[in-house]
Amino acid sequence: INCIRKHSKAKIVYRAHNLEYKIWERMTEGLPNGIKKSYIRLLTKRLKHYEHNIVNSFDAIVAITNEDKHLFEQMGCTIPIHVTPIGVDADVLNLPVHRNKYPVLFHLGSMNWMPNLEAIDWFLSNVWKDLHLQFLPLKFYIGGRGMPERLMNSKHQGVYVLNEVTDAKSWINNKDIMICPLKSGSGMRVKIIEAMSLGKTVISTTIGAEGIQYIHKNDILIANTPKEFIEMVSLCINNHELCDSIGTNAKALIHQHYSNKVIGSELNSFYQTLIR
Repeated sequence: INCIRKHSKAKIVYRAHNLEYKIWERMTEGLPNGIKKSYIRLLTKRLKHYEHNIVNSFDAIVAITNEDKHLFEQMGCTIPIHVTPIGVDADVLNLPVHRNKYPVLFHLGSMNWMPNLEAIDWFLSNVWKDLHLQFLPLKFYIGGRGMPERLMNSKHQGVYVLNEVTDAKSWINNKDIMICPLKSGSGMRVKIIEAMSLGKTVISTTIGAEGIQYIHKNDILIANTPKEFIEMVSLCINNHELCDSIGTNAKALIHQHYSNKVIGSELNSFYQTLIR
């Protein structure tokens, strides 16, 4: 920032994908008392202090969610903030929707991001066994770079793990229900937006769905406990029409609010105002 200020009069805008301290703060909540929890709490405090100190160093902030915007304001941000969510291109929204006769579950996300790994570990330990016993034909595909060996060698019945997904759109489009059991995190989940844009039904925690203007049981399904995840998956399996309609509504929601053409135009207007 100092270097840019020295050599240029250009406006500096911080594109904030999340608030990092919030991710670690939420992860701390789920840990048992001990050395690890104390250490992560210390890291959280340092991150929050750092983000607080730099928040007004820019000319503006482009936050990714309204939730993050409010957090920046609570931290004492006095510069302009504009919310620009994750968007998708028109060519994705025009792809045909694929449906399987029997729903297939999936999760796609980088496993070198700790909240994703934490989420999948929780789902496999607390939900999958009971869910699979109830629906034996059910399959759950997990994909994403940075997959740990222990997941690659997983012995969970009906679970298929792939380290690298070369064509995310095709991989998602061959499946039906996205599982997003995030317990920590901040910002928006790119893969949820992509899945919804392809007409897929998403079952997510409240944290996972942050930043999306959803209506529960209309364009997304929300579950926060093992019981709720089993209930939402059961609802989809036992009511194909409802499952398909949620996917259809999800695609329409993304088309209306998260098209790059729409959000890009709004961001451009904000930049013009900032320059003036």
